[in-house]
Amino acid sequence: MKIFHLRYLILLLLALCLAAMPLRAQADRATIGGTVTDPSGAVVPGVEITAVHVETGIQTATLTNDVGNYQLVNVPIGIYRLTFSLPGFKVYERKDYRVTTGQTARLDVVLEVGQVTQTVTVSANSELVNADTPLVSMTMQSEVITDLPLSFAGGRAVENFAYAVTPGVEGNNWTSYLAGGQAFSKEVYIDGISATAQIQGHIGESSPTMEAVQEFKVQTSGMSAEYGRTSGGVFNFALKSGTNKFSGSAFYYGRNEALDANSWMNNWNRAQNPNDSLYDRARDRQLLAGGSAGGPLIIPGLYNGRDRTFLFGAIEIYQMETYQLGPMNRTVPTAAFLDGDFSALLTKNPVGQDALGRDVYAGQIFDPATLHKVNGAWVSDPFAGNIIPKSRISKTSAQIVDIFRNGYLPMVSGRLTNNSAATLTNNPWFHQNQLTFKADH
Repeated sequence: MKIFHLRYLILLLLALCLAAMPLRAQADRATIGGTVTDPSGAVVPGVEITAVHVETGIQTATLTNDVGNYQLVNVPIGIYRLTFSLPGFKVYERKDYRVTTGQTARLDVVLEVGQVTQTVTVSANSELVNADTPLVSMTMQSEVITDLPLSFAGGRAVENFAYAVTPGVEGNNWTSYLAGGQAFSKEVYIDGISATAQIQGHIGESSPTMEAVQEFKVQTSGMSAEYGRTSGGVFNFALKSGTNKFSGSAFYYGRNEALDANSWMNNWNRAQNPNDSLYDRARDRQLLAGGSAGGPLIIPGLYNGRDRTFLFGAIEIYQMETYQLGPMNRTVPTAAFLDGDFSALLTKNPVGQDALGRDVYAGQIFDPATLHKVNGAWVSDPFAGNIIPKSRISKTSAQIVDIFRNGYLPMVSGRLTNNSAATLTNNPWFHQNQLTFKADH
């Protein structure tokens, strides 16, 4: 029995080890590469290169090869401080070097002869033009996104910026067209994982919370093979991570009919019907609230995750309730009709005669139970007074009538047609909660 349990324990540990294997290609990462030379232009092998992520302190190191080339692969996006050092040369330090989602950044360095105690410091961002790849793309940082004006009607969607500011991108988050491609042909990645659900390229309510997005990149052509699941382009979301510094945000947007003026049409209708509350300001409310928080994982006395383990979370709550009415162009049965009384339809205008020589009037209804033939023609007797007896209304019909009686009576009295209105929008009630959580180690 002990051997049996030990075998299962070994299998469990093996499964955990396999599950913990690092991922190789991640679309939410970047690559930094280049060539190191001396002042004469000769390549310098064996140069020690260290890249430090400024916000998390995470270090990535490598060496130049025999021909002076180096690559730092799968580094998290953000701002870096890179140092190049080799005995006999001054230390070269590059500050404020930003890399973005899916970028292959090139940084060529010329080392100056000198002592390792001497440092040459250059503070500059990465080059805007990348000559190493044919990728055509546009990247927006989180600070740009939050600074741009954005309507919160329908909730905040980061990808809406793509259709407004990215060349070659048209449409909306339902039917989008990238670089002349077909609708529903793009791919969407969130931290390197495909976010496409039921319909290709559409993420709808499953889009990441805006507070959680660090970068948003639109790739329209020249993508590498890792983006093979698209015949259009790629929307690439990179989520924020926690850093060594605790930080957070909070926001609230609100709309309420109490702060709005009544519509012109409602005011006009109130003038005609002073006592009708139908034309008061309708419920028209939108609420958008949420926030984010991130930092190192610290358990006092047990664990200090600075430079190692980070947590980040964001939540966004959107609620919309708008019961404004559209035009009075809908027709519903009156209370009398629901009781079987159609006398209001009956007129004194004859429209012809039946086979028995009786006048048939406009609006007249007939009893199907009295249907019979007279000289080869079908004839029915009219309901007396155009009223259907309650005993003739089936139980099923009575249940349907109750639904109308409880919720679909006319809004305007005295009208037989165009006596009701639908809500101004097709979805007058919509609530959505979005939650994002990310852990890095």
